[in-house]
Amino acid sequence: MSYKTFEALPKPKKELILNVCIEEFAEYGYENASTNRIVKKINMSKGSLFKYFNTKEELYFYVLEHVVKSITSEMSQDMVELPKDIFDRVYKLAAIELNLYIKKPILYQLFKEAFNGKSEISQKLTEKYTVQAGSFFVNIFQDADFSQTKYDKEHVLKLLKWILIGYNEYFMEANSSHIGDIDQYKEDYLKELQMYMTMIKLGLDK
Repeated sequence: MSYKTFEALPKPKKELILNVCIEEFAEYGYENASTNRIVKKINMSKGSLFKYFNTKEELYFYVLEHVVKSITSEMSQDMVELPKDIFDRVYKLAAIELNLYIKKPILYQLFKEAFNGKSEISQKLTEKYTVQAGSFFVNIFQDADFSQTKYDKEHVLKLLKWILIGYNEYFMEANSSHIGDIDQYKEDYLKELQMYMTMIKLGLDK
């Protein structure tokens, strides 16, 4: 579907609608989000909202696509100069993601609600974005130095991606109550990640 009518709106109004939708979907997830609450906060009629989007599902997918593009763009700006060493690059990427999470925690909550469920919508999202996320990750490491590893590039990247995804989920869940002290949170996150990177680099055998 074309969203030209919505995209032609004045920037302040468009941003207000998107921000309210992000907050609603992040707090309640897709299933429990209410378009009635959304239009009430925006101060517009429900009919007006559905002039731009035919269904709640269309609105949800549009909001997520907008957020994904914004995150990708913001992260890309911080990735102009990345370390050549594969392990240093993973560390740098993790630091960039962490800074984004600290700056915009609502985005982490939105993705957690979107991709961690077992609903039909979550399955559609996983199918839609798994390949896209994988390509983004591979592109980041396209020119990295893999000479220190004895395994092929494809399997090394898969392992590092799984570890980074799992570590992020574990750490953010385990330390969500400590994010008030941002400097300490960042220090703990990066210190523990560095330990795991060293373990992989040196191997687990004695």
